[in-house]
Amino acid sequence: MARAIAPILLIVGFIALLPSGARSQDLGVRAYGIRAGASLDDDLTQLLVGGQADVGRLTDNVRLQPFLTLGFFDDAFSFMLAGEVHYLFPVDPARSRIEPYAGAGLGLNHVNYDREGRDDDTTEVALLLVGGIDVPVQRWWGWFAEARFQIAVESLLRLGGGINWQY
Repeated sequence: MARAIAPILLIVGFIALLPSGARSQDLGVRAYGIRAGASLDDDLTQLLVGGQADVGRLTDNVRLQPFLTLGFFDDAFSFMLAGEVHYLFPVDPARSRIEPYAGAGLGLNHVNYDREGRDDDTTEVALLLVGGIDVPVQRWWGWFAEARFQIAVESLLRLGGGINWQY
């Protein structure tokens, strides 16, 4: 249980330590969406589905994004509940519709294996490193693609993408 609370306390502590001007930038749900992808590892390859939300900006180019993914197949079920901070690289909208980002965060990852010789569960807190692109299509929606490296006892690469609906 203490491991589950650690990421939440870290994010709350980070926000509390920010200068008051940064905290009041623009917090609140700005977008939400669905995601799909694959978790790629020698021991566990899964199809991932889930959702995310853009819950605001700490500064003009820094957003907070929590997400949840569920993983299926390879004789296992997994879920990850995570929060990340993304740096949005400034781009000129007249020259490019692609908006790149990079970030990091913490996630609580749980895997329930159901294999011969391995009928157990693992739960761990993972460090997440992410890079991706947002591609606005209309003022109210866009799509994204990203790669996320999950660093924990069992590290792995996750590739994914999805759609966001914006307010």
